[in-house]
Amino acid sequence: YFTPQPSTQQQKFRENLLLYSEYALLERETGDLAKACKVLETALNMPRSTTNEPELQYTLLSRRLVDCFLLKNHLREKDHVVRVLISLVDQQPVSEVAIKRSLARWQQQTAALMERY
Repeated sequence: YFTPQPSTQQQKFRENLLLYSEYALLERETGDLAKACKVLETALNMPRSTTNEPELQYTLLSRRLVDCFLLKNHLREKDHVVRVLISLVDQQPVSEVAIKRSLARWQQQTAALMERY
């Protein structure tokens, strides 16, 4: 049984964050917010070392994902929004570890400000 390997061109497109972004916009415009959010999450969870994309692309995807979550249901999706923003600042895929690390950093900075003022 032969399974063809993806061509380098297909692999290149598979790692193109701009294509994910545009596809998500298309899904959003057709009314499928859940699918649009899923496409953006998939792109943001790709290992950054394999994409060779500038950080600006990740920022754009993160912003679009936050918009998508807020359009979907801003009250129910607020935890997802926080996760995306934390991962954007931490420059790591969204995970519980990244959230805890960011919260610890935030608490340290808050404590330092309290001592200073």
